[in-house]
Amino acid sequence: MPNNLKADAEVIISSALGGNPYVGVPRILPTILPVNLIERESGVQPPRFVFRRVGDDIYTLTINGLQVAELEGKLFAVVEGNAQEWVVRYRENHDAYTIVKRLDSPEEIGWIAPIDDDSEQIGVGPLIVGRSFPPFYPPQELYRFEFPE
Repeated sequence: MPNNLKADAEVIISSALGGNPYVGVPRILPTILPVNLIERESGVQPPRFVFRRVGDDIYTLTINGLQVAELEGKLFAVVEGNAQEWVVRYRENHDAYTIVKRLDSPEEIGWIAPIDDDSEQIGVGPLIVGRSFPPFYPPQELYRFEFPE
């Protein structure tokens, strides 16, 4: 998967975890929705996000017209509030992307797929970066994008 991120186009996001579950929101529409991993099932349409470019690797994301934002260490789609800015970087050695909060520091606080608990909700926290060159990221911190025709 080359570094082919497209702004202002629908994108399907999946985790690099086994089974490549989709990232999305439940199909009910309150004013705040958790952003979860969703198992791939035959006949089920994957959720679609839209990236809006703010800067070089900086984007805001929406899903179903809702802003994607971090609240208390979890990822949500929200009706109200300011757009959260995300730094989306292609990690060539993984053929996948990391998605981290835009910060004024070098720390990477980003999307983390759940692996150890009963929750399917995407967390937002410090990324674990392996000391290597290029840096190593575990699969729960990596995401892949598909751009439907």
